[in-house]
Amino acid sequence: MHWNLGVCAGLKDIAMLDELGFDHIEVFANSIAELSEEDFAKELAAYRSYNIPVKTCCIFFAGSMRLLTRDRDMAAIEAHIEHTLARMEMLGVELVVFGSGASRRFDDDMTYKEAFGRMIELCRLFADLAATHGIKVVIEPLNRLETNMINSLGEGAALAAAVDRPNFGLMGDLYHIMKDHEALEDLKRVAPIDHVHIATIDRQMALTESELEPLVQILDEIDYKGRISVEVFVPIEREDAAAVLRNFRAVTAG
Repeated sequence: MHWNLGVCAGLKDIAMLDELGFDHIEVFANSIAELSEEDFAKELAAYRSYNIPVKTCCIFFAGSMRLLTRDRDMAAIEAHIEHTLARMEMLGVELVVFGSGASRRFDDDMTYKEAFGRMIELCRLFADLAATHGIKVVIEPLNRLETNMINSLGEGAALAAAVDRPNFGLMGDLYHIMKDHEALEDLKRVAPIDHVHIATIDRQMALTESELEPLVQILDEIDYKGRISVEVFVPIEREDAAAVLRNFRAVTAG
């Protein structure tokens, strides 16, 4: 079995990750969207100067952009999506992760049914705009401390079915699965999935072989074809990056 292993990272870490031999970079979309045209041109040139390609992105929406509220600004949301997708396409992104827990949190005075309906509308718009750029969108189930909309693989699969777009799918995140005590076996129930994030239960990078093996076994059973990205929100240390790459290659060498 062989899957591409990448890291969610920015330019400051790309030289190290390229040298270590990772397969791709997952960039932070919203940070790149906020750049001026001049700064984006410089960043685009910098990414293209490395062998390691940009293939995926995450953190698409800023927390201040509320997506499900009754007073949401759909014109501003659509403009942000289109602007960001255009830049992602230029970078080489093929898949967008829709996490952004704060953005998709719905208010206490709103029913789940109403919020879920708004989520479906938003995701159909997102998918339709992404299709024009040749990009796939995947919903990321997040743990309950981060959002109140789409907290499980089952909810994510239901949303993907309701959105009903060929370029809108589901991903699994090992950290969120463990954080909310979901069964890893549920990955088989909701398959196919289109992307995977990994990290330890403490949101650290250096997963051991024993931590990786159960996930790898299930991904092999469902004939997983997508990429895998390490996602942590702590400084990326060279020793930890080298360890997770080494351990990942060891458990997927068969």
